[in-house]
Amino acid sequence: MDIEQLGLALSDPNGYLRLEQMRLGQGDAVISRVCSTEYTGAMRDDANFTFVLQRFGRYDVQISGRDYGMAPGSLMAFRPNERRTQVRAGKSGVRAAATLQLPVNRMHELAQAVETSANAVFSRDGVALPGEAGLTLARVLPQLADDLFLRPSMPLPPRVAQGIKHLIDEVLCEMIGRTAEHPSLRRIFPAFNRVRQAEDMMHAHSDEPISILQIAEALDVSLRSLQLAFAEVYGGLSPRDVLNRIRLDKARARLLAAGGDAQVTTVAMDSGFFHLGRFSQAYARTFGEKPSETLLRRRA
Repeated sequence: MDIEQLGLALSDPNGYLRLEQMRLGQGDAVISRVCSTEYTGAMRDDANFTFVLQRFGRYDVQISGRDYGMAPGSLMAFRPNERRTQVRAGKSGVRAAATLQLPVNRMHELAQAVETSANAVFSRDGVALPGEAGLTLARVLPQLADDLFLRPSMPLPPRVAQGIKHLIDEVLCEMIGRTAEHPSLRRIFPAFNRVRQAEDMMHAHSDEPISILQIAEALDVSLRSLQLAFAEVYGGLSPRDVLNRIRLDKARARLLAAGGDAQVTTVAMDSGFFHLGRFSQAYARTFGEKPSETLLRRRA
Protein backbone atom coordinates (compact mmCIF):
# COMPACT_ATOMS: atom_id res chain seq x y z
CA MET A 1 0.00 0.00 0.00
CA ASP A 2 1.34 3.46 -0.93
CA ILE A 3 1.34 5.33 2.41
CA GLU A 4 2.40 8.65 0.86
CA GLN A 5 -0.37 8.50 -1.73
CA LEU A 6 -2.86 8.23 1.14
CA GLY A 7 -1.35 11.34 2.72
CA LEU A 8 -0.10 9.48 5.80
CA ALA A 9 3.24 9.45 7.61
CA LEU A 10 4.27 6.49 9.76
CA SER A 11 5.80 7.38 13.11
CA ASP A 12 8.15 4.39 12.87
CA PRO A 13 10.11 3.86 9.61
CA ASN A 14 9.56 0.13 10.12
CA GLY A 15 5.84 0.57 10.76
CA TYR A 16 3.00 -0.51 8.49
CA LEU A 17 -0.60 0.06 7.49
CA ARG A 18 -2.74 -2.87 6.31
CA LEU A 19 -6.09 -1.94 4.77
CA GLU A 20 -8.50 -4.58 3.47
CA GLN A 21 -11.65 -3.45 1.67
CA MET A 22 -14.68 -5.10 0.12
CA ARG A 23 -17.40 -3.32 -1.84
CA LEU A 24 -20.81 -4.99 -1.62
CA GLY A 25 -21.81 -3.93 -5.12
CA GLN A 26 -21.59 -1.13 -7.65
CA GLY A 27 -22.31 2.14 -5.84
CA ASP A 28 -22.88 0.31 -2.54
CA ALA A 29 -21.25 0.27 0.86
CA VAL A 30 -17.59 -0.58 1.45
CA ILE A 31 -16.58 -2.54 4.56
CA SER A 32 -12.95 -2.26 5.63
CA ARG A 33 -10.60 -3.74 8.18
CA VAL A 34 -7.63 -1.61 9.24
CA CYS A 35 -4.55 -2.62 11.21
CA SER A 36 -1.51 -0.37 11.63
CA THR A 37 1.24 1.01 13.77
CA GLU A 38 1.16 4.70 14.73
CA TYR A 39 0.84 7.38 12.06
CA THR A 40 -0.39 10.91 11.33
CA GLY A 41 -1.90 12.32 8.19
CA ALA A 42 -4.59 14.22 6.36
CA MET A 43 -7.23 12.81 4.08
CA ARG A 44 -10.31 13.96 2.21
CA ASP A 45 -13.42 11.96 1.40
CA ASP A 46 -16.26 13.82 -0.29
CA ALA A 47 -18.07 10.72 -1.51
CA ASN A 48 -19.05 8.85 1.65
CA PHE A 49 -20.44 8.94 5.14
CA THR A 50 -17.96 6.96 7.25
CA PHE A 51 -18.70 4.87 10.34
CA VAL A 52 -15.64 3.92 12.39
CA LEU A 53 -15.58 1.19 15.06
CA GLN A 54 -12.36 1.49 17.04
CA ARG A 55 -11.09 -1.92 18.18
CA PHE A 56 -7.55 -1.38 19.55
CA GLY A 57 -5.50 1.74 20.12
CA ARG A 58 -6.71 5.32 19.82
CA TYR A 59 -7.93 7.34 16.84
CA ASP A 60 -7.86 11.14 17.15
CA VAL A 61 -9.47 13.23 14.42
CA GLN A 62 -9.48 16.97 13.78
CA ILE A 63 -12.14 18.40 11.47
CA SER A 64 -12.53 22.16 10.88
CA GLY A 65 -10.62 22.92 14.08
CA ARG A 66 -12.67 20.55 16.27
CA ASP A 67 -11.13 17.49 17.91
CA TYR A 68 -12.75 14.06 18.18
CA GLY A 69 -11.17 11.20 20.12
CA MET A 70 -12.03 7.54 19.76
CA ALA A 71 -11.07 5.04 22.44
CA PRO A 72 -11.34 1.25 21.98
CA GLY A 73 -14.95 0.14 21.62
CA SER A 74 -16.30 3.49 20.45
CA LEU A 75 -18.34 3.96 17.28
CA MET A 76 -18.69 7.31 15.51
CA ALA A 77 -20.09 8.62 12.24
CA PHE A 78 -18.30 11.21 10.09
CA ARG A 79 -19.71 13.23 7.23
CA PRO A 80 -17.95 13.73 3.88
CA ASN A 81 -15.09 16.07 4.74
CA GLU A 82 -11.37 16.67 5.07
CA ARG A 83 -9.85 15.47 8.32
CA ARG A 84 -6.49 15.26 10.02
CA THR A 85 -5.81 12.07 11.92
CA GLN A 86 -3.41 10.76 14.52
CA VAL A 87 -3.34 7.06 15.29
CA ARG A 88 -1.88 5.72 18.52
CA ALA A 89 -1.20 2.06 19.10
CA GLY A 90 -2.70 0.08 21.95
CA LYS A 91 -0.87 -2.18 24.38
CA SER A 92 -0.36 -4.75 21.64
CA GLY A 93 1.56 -2.17 19.58
CA VAL A 94 -1.12 -1.83 16.90
CA ARG A 95 -4.26 0.10 16.14
CA ALA A 96 -7.17 -1.82 14.66
CA ALA A 97 -10.56 -0.65 13.41
CA ALA A 98 -13.51 -1.71 11.26
CA THR A 99 -15.15 0.88 9.03
CA LEU A 100 -18.25 1.23 6.90
CA GLN A 101 -18.33 3.78 4.07
CA LEU A 102 -21.77 4.52 2.65
CA PRO A 103 -22.02 6.61 -0.55
CA VAL A 104 -23.65 10.00 -0.07
CA ASN A 105 -26.49 9.24 -2.48
CA ARG A 106 -27.36 6.02 -0.66
CA MET A 107 -27.40 7.75 2.71
CA HIS A 108 -29.78 10.39 1.35
CA GLU A 109 -32.05 7.63 0.01
CA LEU A 110 -32.19 5.91 3.41
CA ALA A 111 -32.90 9.18 5.20
CA GLN A 112 -35.72 10.02 2.79
CA ALA A 113 -37.21 6.57 3.41
CA VAL A 114 -37.74 7.52 7.06
CA GLU A 115 -39.00 11.01 6.20
CA THR A 116 -35.96 13.06 7.13
CA SER A 117 -32.66 14.15 5.59
CA ALA A 118 -29.09 13.03 6.12
CA ASN A 119 -28.13 16.63 6.95
CA ALA A 120 -30.71 16.70 9.74
CA VAL A 121 -29.48 13.45 11.26
CA PHE A 122 -25.76 14.10 10.80
CA SER A 123 -25.73 17.81 11.55
CA ARG A 124 -22.17 17.51 12.85
CA ASP A 125 -19.23 15.13 12.74
CA GLY A 126 -18.30 12.62 15.40
CA VAL A 127 -21.90 11.53 16.04
CA ALA A 128 -22.11 8.68 18.54
CA LEU A 129 -24.78 6.32 17.21
CA PRO A 130 -27.77 5.99 19.56
CA GLY A 131 -30.01 3.20 20.77
CA GLU A 132 -30.23 -0.47 19.97
CA ALA A 133 -29.44 0.15 16.30
CA GLY A 134 -26.12 1.74 17.23
CA LEU A 135 -25.30 -1.20 19.49
CA THR A 136 -26.23 -3.60 16.69
CA LEU A 137 -23.93 -1.86 14.21
CA ALA A 138 -21.10 -1.79 16.78
CA ARG A 139 -21.52 -5.55 17.23
CA VAL A 140 -22.09 -6.52 13.61
CA LEU A 141 -19.49 -4.34 11.85
CA PRO A 142 -16.34 -6.00 13.27
CA GLN A 143 -17.91 -9.44 12.78
CA LEU A 144 -18.60 -8.68 9.13
CA ALA A 145 -15.10 -7.25 8.63
CA ASP A 146 -13.51 -10.40 10.04
CA ASP A 147 -15.80 -12.80 8.18
CA LEU A 148 -15.43 -11.07 4.80
CA PHE A 149 -11.65 -11.28 4.84
CA LEU A 150 -11.29 -14.88 5.98
CA ARG A 151 -11.00 -15.79 2.28
CA PRO A 152 -10.21 -12.44 0.59
CA SER A 153 -9.39 -14.05 -2.77
CA MET A 154 -12.86 -15.58 -3.09
CA PRO A 155 -15.69 -13.45 -4.55
CA LEU A 156 -18.59 -12.75 -2.23
CA PRO A 157 -21.68 -14.77 -3.30
CA PRO A 158 -24.37 -12.36 -4.62
CA ARG A 159 -27.01 -13.74 -2.23
CA VAL A 160 -24.74 -13.13 0.77
CA ALA A 161 -23.79 -9.64 -0.45
CA GLN A 162 -27.47 -8.79 -0.85
CA GLY A 163 -28.23 -10.04 2.65
CA ILE A 164 -25.43 -7.92 4.14
CA LYS A 165 -26.62 -4.83 2.24
CA HIS A 166 -30.15 -5.30 3.56
CA LEU A 167 -28.84 -5.71 7.11
CA ILE A 168 -26.82 -2.49 6.86
CA ASP A 169 -29.75 -0.58 5.32
CA GLU A 170 -32.15 -1.71 8.04
CA VAL A 171 -29.80 -0.94 10.93
CA LEU A 172 -29.06 2.52 9.56
CA CYS A 173 -32.74 3.25 8.85
CA GLU A 174 -33.65 2.25 12.39
CA MET A 175 -30.88 4.45 13.78
CA ILE A 176 -31.86 7.42 11.60
CA GLY A 177 -35.53 7.02 12.54
CA ARG A 178 -34.72 7.14 16.25
CA THR A 179 -32.42 10.13 15.84
CA ALA A 180 -34.55 12.44 13.71
CA GLU A 181 -37.42 14.62 14.87
CA HIS A 182 -40.62 14.05 12.89
CA PRO A 183 -43.50 16.48 13.46
CA SER A 184 -45.86 14.37 11.34
CA LEU A 185 -45.03 10.88 12.56
CA ARG A 186 -48.65 9.90 13.19
CA ARG A 187 -49.70 10.48 9.61
CA ILE A 188 -49.91 6.75 8.85
CA PHE A 189 -52.38 4.25 7.48
CA PRO A 190 -54.40 2.11 9.91
CA ALA A 191 -51.69 0.15 11.67
CA PHE A 192 -53.28 -3.29 11.77
CA ASN A 193 -54.05 -3.48 8.04
CA ARG A 194 -50.61 -2.19 7.10
CA VAL A 195 -48.88 -4.70 9.38
CA ARG A 196 -51.00 -7.56 8.03
CA GLN A 197 -50.06 -6.69 4.44
CA ALA A 198 -46.38 -6.48 5.37
CA GLU A 199 -46.51 -9.81 7.20
CA ASP A 200 -48.06 -11.47 4.14
CA MET A 201 -45.05 -10.34 2.13
CA MET A 202 -42.66 -11.45 4.85
CA HIS A 203 -44.11 -14.96 4.90
CA ALA A 204 -44.05 -15.16 1.10
CA HIS A 205 -40.46 -13.92 0.70
CA SER A 206 -38.74 -14.71 4.02
CA ASP A 207 -36.40 -17.22 2.35
CA GLU A 208 -35.09 -14.48 0.05
CA PRO A 209 -32.72 -11.59 0.92
CA ILE A 210 -35.61 -9.11 1.05
CA SER A 211 -35.27 -5.90 3.04
CA ILE A 212 -37.83 -3.99 5.07
CA LEU A 213 -37.28 -1.02 2.77
CA GLN A 214 -38.31 -3.15 -0.21
CA ILE A 215 -41.46 -4.25 1.64
CA ALA A 216 -42.36 -0.64 2.42
CA GLU A 217 -41.83 0.37 -1.21
CA ALA A 218 -44.00 -2.53 -2.41
CA LEU A 219 -46.78 -1.35 -0.09
CA ASP A 220 -46.32 2.26 -1.27
CA VAL A 221 -45.64 3.62 2.23
CA SER A 222 -42.58 5.19 3.80
CA LEU A 223 -40.30 2.99 5.86
CA ARG A 224 -40.97 5.22 8.87
CA SER A 225 -44.74 4.72 8.57
CA LEU A 226 -44.23 0.96 8.45
CA GLN A 227 -41.96 1.05 11.50
CA LEU A 228 -44.54 3.05 13.46
CA ALA A 229 -47.33 0.67 12.46
CA PHE A 230 -45.40 -2.34 13.75
CA ALA A 231 -44.45 -0.51 16.95
CA GLU A 232 -48.14 0.29 17.56
CA VAL A 233 -49.40 -3.24 16.87
CA TYR A 234 -46.58 -5.12 18.59
CA GLY A 235 -45.75 -2.76 21.44
CA GLY A 236 -42.36 -1.60 20.20
CA LEU A 237 -41.20 -4.42 17.92
CA SER A 238 -39.71 -3.35 14.61
CA PRO A 239 -40.52 -4.91 11.22
CA ARG A 240 -37.05 -6.47 11.24
CA ASP A 241 -37.79 -8.13 14.60
CA VAL A 242 -40.96 -9.69 13.17
CA LEU A 243 -39.26 -10.81 9.93
CA ASN A 244 -36.47 -12.44 11.92
CA ARG A 245 -39.01 -14.31 14.06
CA ILE A 246 -40.81 -15.55 10.92
CA ARG A 247 -37.48 -16.79 9.58
CA LEU A 248 -36.61 -18.43 12.90
CA ASP A 249 -39.97 -20.22 13.03
CA LYS A 250 -39.45 -21.52 9.49
CA ALA A 251 -35.92 -22.65 10.32
CA ARG A 252 -37.15 -24.53 13.39
CA ALA A 253 -39.90 -26.25 11.38
CA ARG A 254 -37.33 -27.32 8.80
CA LEU A 255 -34.95 -28.65 11.45
CA LEU A 256 -37.76 -30.61 13.10
CA ALA A 257 -38.71 -32.13 9.73
CA ALA A 258 -35.15 -32.59 8.47
CA GLY A 259 -33.85 -35.75 6.89
CA GLY A 260 -30.69 -37.56 7.87
CA ASP A 261 -28.37 -35.54 5.61
CA ALA A 262 -29.64 -32.08 6.66
CA GLN A 263 -27.13 -29.46 7.84
CA VAL A 264 -27.71 -26.43 10.05
CA THR A 265 -25.88 -24.15 7.60
CA THR A 266 -28.13 -25.16 4.71
CA VAL A 267 -31.29 -24.75 6.78
CA ALA A 268 -30.15 -21.31 7.96
CA MET A 269 -29.46 -20.02 4.44
CA ASP A 270 -32.66 -21.57 3.07
CA SER A 271 -34.52 -19.65 5.80
CA GLY A 272 -33.00 -16.27 4.93
CA PHE A 273 -30.05 -16.16 7.36
CA PHE A 274 -26.59 -15.48 5.94
CA HIS A 275 -24.47 -15.41 9.09
CA LEU A 276 -24.43 -18.74 10.90
CA GLY A 277 -23.15 -17.34 14.21
CA ARG A 278 -25.91 -14.74 14.52
CA PHE A 279 -28.50 -17.29 13.42
CA SER A 280 -27.39 -19.73 16.12
CA GLN A 281 -27.45 -17.02 18.80
CA ALA A 282 -30.91 -15.78 17.82
CA TYR A 283 -32.24 -19.34 17.58
CA ALA A 284 -30.93 -20.23 21.04
CA ARG A 285 -32.41 -17.05 22.58
CA THR A 286 -35.81 -17.78 21.00
CA PHE A 287 -36.15 -21.54 21.50
CA GLY A 288 -33.83 -22.29 24.40
CA GLU A 289 -31.55 -24.64 22.46
CA LYS A 290 -29.01 -24.45 19.67
CA PRO A 291 -30.15 -25.36 16.13
CA SER A 292 -27.64 -28.23 16.16
CA GLU A 293 -29.36 -29.57 19.27
CA THR A 294 -32.76 -29.45 17.56
CA LEU A 295 -31.31 -31.33 14.60
CA LEU A 296 -29.70 -33.99 16.84
CA ARG A 297 -32.98 -34.43 18.73
CA ARG A 298 -34.81 -34.88 15.42
CA ARG A 299 -32.35 -37.56 14.32
CA ALA A 300 -32.60 -39.33 17.67
